[in-house]
Amino acid sequence: MSKPDFKCGHPRSPENVKQFGILTGCATCYEKRRETRRALAQESRARLAEMMMRARKDGLSTAQIAERFGVSLPTVYRYAPEDAPAFTKDPTFTERAIKAAANAIRIEPADLISPLRTPRLVRARWAVMMAMRNRGVSLPRIGRRFGRDHSTVIYGIQQAELELARSETFRDLFQRVNAA
Repeated sequence: MSKPDFKCGHPRSPENVKQFGILTGCATCYEKRRETRRALAQESRARLAEMMMRARKDGLSTAQIAERFGVSLPTVYRYAPEDAPAFTKDPTFTERAIKAAANAIRIEPADLISPLRTPRLVRARWAVMMAMRNRGVSLPRIGRRFGRDHSTVIYGIQQAELELARSETFRDLFQRVNAA
């Protein structure tokens, strides 16, 4: 005795069955839904890029565009690239930034990567993390460089943003690191 057709009307055959955990469904309908979702996502990205470029033409800075659309700076650079830093893909930036931060607070570069958590080291680490992120380095890659998890990097960047707003010393440190 064969199983009845799917509710959608497509035949229930071995080629037309999609496994969803312990449930099964129509593979034909699944593929149609998947293609529709992909098309919508692509259309959405195109619309986002268009809106970002319009905002860029209106004179908004990269940071303002990122804030307006709720996206990261690398996303703005990808979709509205007019003022993306030329060194976004610079493979030596990380090492230069670590050395600049270490020189600024008079420590060895290896200390920034160590597990030490003194406030001075932590703030320097935050500055380097934020500078790396502004250049498009992924959170996991930043975390691997410092021997930390990507969620620690997210926290560090958030704290760096707060420190930029309230501390002149941190602003100076960040500018040195960013200029490396």
